[in-house]
Amino acid sequence: MLDLYSALIYLMVIQAASDGEMTDAEMHSIGENVRYLPVFDGFDAETLPAVARDCALALNAESGIERTMSAIVEAVPLELRETAYALAVEVTVADNDPDPAALKVLEMVRERLSIVGLSAAAIHHAARVRHLG
Repeated sequence: MLDLYSALIYLMVIQAASDGEMTDAEMHSIGENVRYLPVFDGFDAETLPAVARDCALALNAESGIERTMSAIVEAVPLELRETAYALAVEVTVADNDPDPAALKVLEMVRERLSIVGLSAAAIHHAARVRHLG
């Protein structure tokens, strides 16, 4: 069973790896989110690499993405589902030109977290404008 911090990190790692590679911009986004967002208060950022490795191992197991997504959904309380989705979107737009594979995974994440269309659109817009320029 995942704790909340691990679930949120797993979600960001899944998004970063969804197009087959993790770019510097995506890794930077994950690190910044973990270091500075209130949802990670109390998390030891020094353990981030170990949590990311655990995620990679979980994804490589049999039925990895399905089991991992189920564990994430179970670990994230309803009141933090939009926050979790926003973290996934932040990582997705970090490269400014999301790959179609990343967008497909993001749609799966939206569905699994039960994020409604208007909320998803607002989250996407806010993340996109933060990464312009």
